[in-house]
Amino acid sequence: MNIEELREQTLSKDDLVKLAESLPGLLLEDDASNIDHAFESILYDLLIKEGYNIREREPDMPAFKDSLDFYAYRKKTEDSIADSVGFGFAHSTEPIDNTSIESLIETAEMINCDRFIFLGPLGFTEAARVAAAKTAPATIELFDVDRIREWIVGKNEDENQDDVYQSKMYEITSRFAHETAMMLAESPEALDAVNWLQLEQVLERVFKELGFDVELTRESKDGGKDHILRTYTATAGEKVFYVELKHWRCGKPVRKNQIKRFTQVVLQDNAEKGFLLSTSGFAKNAFEALVTEEHERIRVGGSDKIHRLCSLYKKHGAGIWQPPTLIENILIENTDPIFEPE
Repeated sequence: MNIEELREQTLSKDDLVKLAESLPGLLLEDDASNIDHAFESILYDLLIKEGYNIREREPDMPAFKDSLDFYAYRKKTEDSIADSVGFGFAHSTEPIDNTSIESLIETAEMINCDRFIFLGPLGFTEAARVAAAKTAPATIELFDVDRIREWIVGKNEDENQDDVYQSKMYEITSRFAHETAMMLAESPEALDAVNWLQLEQVLERVFKELGFDVELTRESKDGGKDHILRTYTATAGEKVFYVELKHWRCGKPVRKNQIKRFTQVVLQDNAEKGFLLSTSGFAKNAFEALVTEEHERIRVGGSDKIHRLCSLYKKHGAGIWQPPTLIENILIENTDPIFEPE
């Protein structure tokens, strides 16, 4: 179906939503021709209705490489701003990883577009989202089925503006967390320049990149833990780990009442293990009066553990290190078990 035929078609929102929801199934069936037809039917219809002109990829456009399928542009009018967008489809039966995004970034550097939209109906890995968030000055937007559906259905102006702000904040915090993790990997002493809230955000990004499902708890409702990490294997099922971070610039060591509170939370919630990381160490009597079960479930670490995590993050991003099959071992290394003082 060519552009002229699509211009003559009138597809309802319901038709477009059904097409969007069919994309994952078409990908899994490896139905390439119908995938392209569904993509084009959805996007061309939306873009034409919004006043865009569409240019398809041509053989004499080597800059497109294999990353972009077409681009659309719109001139400034009284009702709309000037805009140019490059589009790429991901024919993948798995969530898109950062390799595809990095290829798109290379293409973006050669083509003068305001922004780029990459469509992956089966979603994107966290590494891919981090890579997209780091791009500048070009903007790369990642669209899964839910995002495509939102575009079709539309939102009111206030909701759209809120989405813009939230997207920008996600890009800013993702870029900050990435750059800070890279800095800490190179210069452990830079930890003194980072506050506790920033460090929590950095470790959230690091844990996600290393393969954990991560929940960063709200300060007022953290219940004595900052990060809830989950892993899943076919043999062991789901495991839950708690991480509590103490990063006090005053240099005050962690005392036994704080240790006791954390261990109680780990035992009460039946977490697999709890990891208490303190950048200012532990008081001499911090581990007194803990029972044997608490010793077995809690491990402690310091600044060197944070440096190690950031170093693994950097190596993984560079493709020179892969997480072990049992990723909980990442947590255990460079930490110590609690033991009764002699």
